[in-house]
Amino acid sequence: MLLKEKIDEFKKKIEGDVLIERFWREVYSTDASIYKFVPELIVLPKTKQDIQKTIKFARENKLDITCRTAGTSLAGTAVGKGIILDFTRYFDQILEIGPDYVKTQPAVIYDDLQAKLAEKGLFLPPVPASSRACMIGGNVATKACGGGAVKYGTLDDFMLAIEFIDADGDIVNTETGQGVEKFKQKLEDLRQRILNDKKTMAILNRRMDVQDASTYNIFAFDRYSNTNELIAHLMMGSIGTLGIFTEIKLKAVPKPTEKPVSWAVYLADLYQVDNFIKEVKRLGCSAVELVDRVSLDLTRNCFPALGIPTEAEAMIIVQFDEKIEQTLKEFENSLKNFKLVGEAVKDPVKMEKFWEVRKCLLPLTAKFSATTKPLVSVDDVGVRVKDIPDLLQDLRKIFKDLNIKVALYGHAGTGTIHIDPVIEASTKEHVKIIKKIADKVYEAVFKYDGTIATEHGGGRCRSMYLEKEWGKEVYKYLLEIKQIFDPDDILNPNTMFNTDKSKIYDNVKIPIKPLGPEEWPCMECAYCQSKCPAWITAKKGETGPKQFKNLIRYRVLNVKDNDPEILEMEKQIKTCILCGNCTKVCETIVGAKLKEFNENWREGKVRE
Repeated sequence: MLLKEKIDEFKKKIEGDVLIERFWREVYSTDASIYKFVPELIVLPKTKQDIQKTIKFARENKLDITCRTAGTSLAGTAVGKGIILDFTRYFDQILEIGPDYVKTQPAVIYDDLQAKLAEKGLFLPPVPASSRACMIGGNVATKACGGGAVKYGTLDDFMLAIEFIDADGDIVNTETGQGVEKFKQKLEDLRQRILNDKKTMAILNRRMDVQDASTYNIFAFDRYSNTNELIAHLMMGSIGTLGIFTEIKLKAVPKPTEKPVSWAVYLADLYQVDNFIKEVKRLGCSAVELVDRVSLDLTRNCFPALGIPTEAEAMIIVQFDEKIEQTLKEFENSLKNFKLVGEAVKDPVKMEKFWEVRKCLLPLTAKFSATTKPLVSVDDVGVRVKDIPDLLQDLRKIFKDLNIKVALYGHAGTGTIHIDPVIEASTKEHVKIIKKIADKVYEAVFKYDGTIATEHGGGRCRSMYLEKEWGKEVYKYLLEIKQIFDPDDILNPNTMFNTDKSKIYDNVKIPIKPLGPEEWPCMECAYCQSKCPAWITAKKGETGPKQFKNLIRYRVLNVKDNDPEILEMEKQIKTCILCGNCTKVCETIVGAKLKEFNENWREGKVRE
């Protein structure tokens, strides 16, 4: 534990804010993953100089640094034992919108950025399902994409330039060239060795058609000879382990003039998925989503009014955003070539509901029981589209044999399958089974030469499987990339690589004691965050519905009545004005009632 005198001295040196109280550290100890690490302190930098001073302070005190924006990481990359660098208070500005680009700071919510781009007739196509909550810095760090990748590509395809502060505290800007020279020779040497390594190039060429975000963007060595471009694309998917982002420049494209139209169909034959996707790709679809039979069962139970047939093997949602009238006629005509259950769903109101359900399938898994939670440690696998049916069959069998319920769905156009097993979370009963699940799931994925992550990035729950995915030769090059940018491993250690030899179930936040039906369903997805007046007033950061919930849990379960921080902690909880916006947002998701949970606590109804 750091001496208070050292922290007080550091506080005087920066313009931003420093949080050291134990209850603040508790708030930042979790993200949306299964992991928990209580940090030493939290820094909310106001300037780039603050970040540089934080790096100096971290080095002097042998602390590591974890960057954080929305805190919605599913792989444990927004938590750490050292310093949490929270950008949400001061690095939340859109800096410039040009005719075909946008320059932004990292803590801008994806949907907010889209809204500003729309005013200029532009948009950023790779839209993650969590766009209402996730932030651009995290999207770049995880190489995010969403359903639009089937037509427009991943966020990597839109990277133009990036400014970051490296592990030495130096500013690097790939647009101006500032700070690039120090990495140029080492990267060029590495690039030549990779390109001349026939075995490695054979692996990369073979895997070009698998959308991958499991590790560093090693494909960039083959695609970019310019060092500035290479560095920018290496930052994509680096999960905060190579540099600290301060400015990001992305390509923006003209917004389609027609309003996108979606239809849904129910397939009776899972093995028609490949041909179906080939057909809608030929027609220029802008999204194609798959919801597997097991997820349809969950959706049917939660939303019976949707009329989902029991015979369907999968539901596929298809979206078109140009030449719509002509394309829909051709699409409808092509449906006779497939075995469908019932008629295509065309009603716009119903389709809006289907899209909402699809985007909320992960939180919906919280509805299985009063003591279970979805396990998000194997959530983001990918294979070639042709292998989707076989992988789904394998996954169904794995979870049937384990007697574990699961939700299976994903961006079928790019081969992404999201996997959300439901485990007992109120006891330690299922902690050890986390490894068994991962072993079996990844064994199935590797059978099809697939990947452990397609858009959620690498992280603590994947690092122990990274070498198996890529092989020793490629893995060696990945380690070298880290060595070039951060040889002392102070930037988000033990996330990309399992350097501390952790087991996948080490440092998990399970078991979790339920404190009532109002708070238990909360998945910390942060979908309600931007509607919270307290969050907006506080300039984001540490305040908001999920933070209030976690503070109440900490107050009830861990804090003694003589704790000196009680008054300040309870004052913070009461910055919630009980407006109920969080409850309203969650009505169509999992039904958490965090406003009512806060009310119950104030009335003394929440007890251990």
